[in-house]
Amino acid sequence: MSPERPRYLVLDAYRFLAAAGVMAYHFANHLSPLRGVHEEVLTGFRLFVDFFFALSGFVLMHTYGDRIRSWPAYLDFLRRRLARIYPLHFGVTLVYVCAGLAAAAAGAKLNHPETFDLGLIAPNLLLVQAWGVVDRVGLNVVSWSISSEFFVYLLFPLFVALLARLGAQRTLLAALLFAGAFVAWRSLAGLRPWLEATYDLGSLRAVPTFLAGMAVQRLVAAQPPRPIGWAAAHGLAATIPLLILVGAPENLVVALFPLAIFLIARAERGGAPTLLQGRLFSALGDASYGVYMLHSLVAIAVVALARLSHRNDPAFLLALGALGMTLSTLLALASYRWFETPLRRLLSGAATKPARVEESVALARGAAS
Repeated sequence: MSPERPRYLVLDAYRFLAAAGVMAYHFANHLSPLRGVHEEVLTGFRLFVDFFFALSGFVLMHTYGDRIRSWPAYLDFLRRRLARIYPLHFGVTLVYVCAGLAAAAAGAKLNHPETFDLGLIAPNLLLVQAWGVVDRVGLNVVSWSISSEFFVYLLFPLFVALLARLGAQRTLLAALLFAGAFVAWRSLAGLRPWLEATYDLGSLRAVPTFLAGMAVQRLVAAQPPRPIGWAAAHGLAATIPLLILVGAPENLVVALFPLAIFLIARAERGGAPTLLQGRLFSALGDASYGVYMLHSLVAIAVVALARLSHRNDPAFLLALGALGMTLSTLLALASYRWFETPLRRLLSGAATKPARVEESVALARGAAS
C-alpha cells in the first residue's frame, strides 16, 4: 500500500478542539461533586465523540478509499489502523489494570470501582467492549469509542462498496435511515437513546456518522478546488458548541457534524490561509488521540489533589480543571512523539516518515485532489 496521502490540517485541528470538549465535559463532572453538585455539567459535549466518527469516515475515505482492492490490502489497512490506535489503548488499559490490582491488594475502597473493573480486561484488550458483549464500561471508560472505531474499520470495505454503488447523496440518505432504524430499535428494546450508547452497542452508534463522513469526502473530492473563505466553516464550527450549551436537540447537533466537515474541507482545499494550519495546531491535532485517551488518568490525580486540599470553592476547582486539561495536553504531546509514533512505525512497518507539513499545506492550496 502506498504511503498515506497528505492530511487536512484544519480538520486535524478541529479534532483536537473536539477532544478538548470531551475532556472539559469529563473534568467538569469529576470535579463538580466536590461542591455537592451531582448533576452533569456540559453534558452535550460528549457528542463530540460523534464528530470523531464522522471525521474518521472522511479521513479514511480520503486516505484509503480507492486502495483496498484485495485481501492483502485490507489486512494491511487493518494493521496500520491498529498500529495507530492500539499501543496507547493497551498502555492506558495496563495502567488501570495495575491500579486495580494495587487497590485490591491494599483493600482500598474506590469511589468508582467500575473504573478498575478487572473483569473487563479481555473485552477491552480485544476491542469488543462496545459490541454489546459486556454490561458496563470500565478500565479506561472512553475506550468504548475506540472499540466502535475498530468495528467500522472492519466494515470499511463494505462501506466503500456501498458508497460506490449508491453515490454520495444516497449514502447520506442510507446513513440517515440507519440512524432512524437504530433509534427505533433501541426505543422498542427499552435501551438508552442512541446518542448515549457506549457498551450497549456503541459500535452501531458509530455507523451512520462514519458513513456520512465517507460520503462527505466524496462530495468534497468531486468539487474542483476553488478559493472560498473560512467564514461559513468557522462560523458553523463555533455555532455547534453554542447550540449544545443552549440545549439544542442532540440529533440536530450530530447532523451538523458532517456539514461542518464538508465546509472545513472545502475551505481548506480552496487554499485560504487560517491560523489553524499553523504548527501549534498541527501538533495539537497529532496529540488529539492522546488527549482523549489520557485525560481520565490525569483527572483521577486532579480529583485526588482537590480532596487533599479540602477546598471546594468554584475558582479553585476551575483552576484545577484548567491545570488538569493543560497537563493532559502536554502528556498527549509527549505520548505522540515518544510513544505512539515509534510504535506505530514499528507495527505498521512504515519505512518512511509521515507526510511533511509542506505537503499538507499543498493539499490545502488545492495542489492535491
